[in-house]
Amino acid sequence: MIDENLNPAIVEKRNEKLVKYLRQTLCVLPSAVITLDTSKVLLAYFAVSGLDILNKLDQLPHSRESLIDWIYNHQISETICGIDIGICGFRGSTTLVTDKIKNVQNHEYDCSHLTMTFSALNALLTLGDDLSRINKKAILTSIQALQLLDGSLTATSQDYENDVRFLYSACCICYILNDWSFIDIERAYSFLLSCMTYEGAFGQNPEAEAHGGSTFCAVASLFLMNKLNSLSKYQIFRLKQWCLNRQATGFSGRVNKPWDTCYSFWIGSTLKILGVLHFTSFPENINYIFETYNYVTGGFAKWPDCNPDPLHTYMGICGLSLVDYPSFEKIHPAMAISQRAFNHLKNLHQKWSENIY
Repeated sequence: MIDENLNPAIVEKRNEKLVKYLRQTLCVLPSAVITLDTSKVLLAYFAVSGLDILNKLDQLPHSRESLIDWIYNHQISETICGIDIGICGFRGSTTLVTDKIKNVQNHEYDCSHLTMTFSALNALLTLGDDLSRINKKAILTSIQALQLLDGSLTATSQDYENDVRFLYSACCICYILNDWSFIDIERAYSFLLSCMTYEGAFGQNPEAEAHGGSTFCAVASLFLMNKLNSLSKYQIFRLKQWCLNRQATGFSGRVNKPWDTCYSFWIGSTLKILGVLHFTSFPENINYIFETYNYVTGGFAKWPDCNPDPLHTYMGICGLSLVDYPSFEKIHPAMAISQRAFNHLKNLHQKWSENIY
């Protein structure tokens, strides 16, 4: 099976279908994923970055300039309806589905979301934007307002759910904007430690079950905050052991759960950050990911014989990139963007330090 998956002619044909699927994600959503309409910025990030990793960014269905302008249209950076909500960044969509589609832009409940802000910034970097239109101070001040006393963060000003996902989003934003002064790193570190379970990995919250997605968010956050080495050698050993034990053919996200395409990224990137991905079986992982591939529409699904969706398609592409799949651009394991986009970010950091912008 691995020989077929690495055959150049088959690779090219599958990539063409993947490109078609990602292009469609940037146009009209199929009815099966219409509930994601309120997260269109996230979908744009999956599609744009997916095309970049496939080295097909020249096949965008829209011009880069129009996509960049569309993303900036989701930025909130000032008082809304006379109410200074203090929560700025990027919204996921400019529409809200109720009894009919209503435009909620500039409504008092129109607010940013940490994950949408992170997604917007990643998409802009991938498209080569210089981030000059970002209201950096407004976004960072909002992150400061969203951090709770235990070090965790809520996603929005209207939602008090807090867990490692939103801490990870905040860490990515601070890393991109090259400013950590608006987040209490020590409290954030303490919160992450409280999420480490008896199994050796991380749960979504304290006392939760260890989970592959939560473990990635925690490990990537520690890496970006330069706190990963603050864990003890024993903690690192158990963390590596738990992650390595998640592979059967593909990877599972929890103990005694079936493997799932997205964990080829969540667990794979965690192992890459920890420097032990090479101890896994690349061929078995590749074979499993392609068991979930849809030969009609393109795209990857959660499990074999299921419909593909944008999240698992992007996670599948990233998982393949991690294991050196031919023709794919390398990804940065903590930031979940191509190494090319990450290098563009580092160039921006250099220019900012030289006060060019």
